[in-house]
Amino acid sequence: TFRWTETNGCVIRRIDMIDTRCGLHCEGCEYIESCNCGGCIATNGNPFHGACPVAECCQSKGYLHCGECPEIPCELLSQYSCDPEHGDNPPGARIEQCKRWQEERKRNDYLFSRIL
Repeated sequence: TFRWTETNGCVIRRIDMIDTRCGLHCEGCEYIESCNCGGCIATNGNPFHGACPVAECCQSKGYLHCGECPEIPCELLSQYSCDPEHGDNPPGARIEQCKRWQEERKRNDYLFSRIL
């Protein structure tokens, strides 16, 4: 996503990184090097473990990330986020990240509409 800001009368576009469909961040992930993971969005939803059902769902609906879906948090994303063995710490962290991305997009859209 990106954010429009105004500084000294100039409109600036700042890019904020969305690197997964589910809300995880690739930066600092142990699987990048240990499993040669290319990332979620960069591999079109096929990171190191193969096709990701969360990414497939998002892509089939035309969403960049799960935060754009009106069904968030769906059962599939909740299962991934709250899995006791491989889930988030704290549980639900990726769901909250997707919600933040969507709120940021709404603010950016509002700011852009006011600038134009």
